[in-house]
Amino acid sequence: MAPMLHSEDYFSLVALICGYISTAMSTVAVVSFGNGKHTALLSTEQQEGAIFWTTIAFCPGVLSVCLPKLAVVVLLIRILLPGSFHKCFLWTMVILCQLSFIVAISILLGRCRPTRSIWDFSVQGTCINIDILVNYGLAVTAYSAFVDFYLAVYPSVILFRIQMLLRKELAPAVPRGISATWKKVALGVALGIGANSGVVAIYKATKVASLGSPDFSHDTADLVIWTV
Repeated sequence: MAPMLHSEDYFSLVALICGYISTAMSTVAVVSFGNGKHTALLSTEQQEGAIFWTTIAFCPGVLSVCLPKLAVVVLLIRILLPGSFHKCFLWTMVILCQLSFIVAISILLGRCRPTRSIWDFSVQGTCINIDILVNYGLAVTAYSAFVDFYLAVYPSVILFRIQMLLRKELAPAVPRGISATWKKVALGVALGIGANSGVVAIYKATKVASLGSPDFSHDTADLVIWTV
């Protein structure tokens, strides 16, 4: 009998698919149009292709970053059974994060009219100040890091407060020092894995300014790598 899937599994699956799509688009930008090289070394066609595929790749890439947060919240609520207030807080925090990412995508694609003028140098367009995108992207990335750290620390704090069932069952047979050690190791690993996303988000925040760089194809390379 196949194991039952929960809603967090579907969120994770969609995020994984978005990640693959973003990676494929970023690969096209690198292999076919030289993204990662200095703009001065690229032809006009390569510059346009690099900007197009990199910009489009950010859309599913951003979704692959924000959707797992929904999966984590669903899982934590199902397992830890928080109170009504804390449950509302978790949902509000993560939904605001999703909405902020959606707005970021909207600014990324809608900062110029027509949108095609972002990557097509032959099309004349009117664009907002690029600093608006950079500053908003920095704020969203910082908030995303906060959410990641909170979702990593919260279950660890709860698990420190409750009695571990395994410790109760094995108490007569396992020395207390060994049981406590394994519990600390398990919690440390869980905290480390969750906090890793927050660390990555902080690093990405240092690269957001590259979106406004004249040397777009070269300077956004790190941001693309850590997004996909």
